[in-house]
Amino acid sequence: AASIEVPWHEDLEILERSLEADVAEIEPFYDAAPTLQSLKSLGIRTAVVSNLATPYKRPFSFHQLDLWVDVVVFSCDCGLLKPDPRIYELALKQLDVEATEAIMVGDSCKADVDGPARIGIRGVHLVRSGESESSSAVTIASLAEIVEMALG
Repeated sequence: AASIEVPWHEDLEILERSLEADVAEIEPFYDAAPTLQSLKSLGIRTAVVSNLATPYKRPFSFHQLDLWVDVVVFSCDCGLLKPDPRIYELALKQLDVEATEAIMVGDSCKADVDGPARIGIRGVHLVRSGESESSSAVTIASLAEIVEMALG
């Protein structure tokens, strides 16, 4: 609090407890691990590129999603935020693939479709319910559809 010039008071302790409770309740979507496992079994290299604050990294490892991906790029570690093209370029470099060989899947058109498209990555909009923010984006309702796309 002092480093960002927020006056110290007991509310900070309440906020910290609230953050811890929030982080503890995070569960991966039902299709996350099975999809990552399927892609790995097919020999498809994967990366997670996410705008995360440091406390929100813990559930990723706690739920062992890190076992199924080749590269992890969290904004809090690299100092870049989607849709900055450099965050996708960092993941591509670590994966050792070209942009035209990659697909980005995510729930934000701006960060996961439009941003990656600026450097040649094909974006797929994950819309679990409701309608897509874009009429031109390829849209899927489940991550399992990515495996179908890879096989298809």
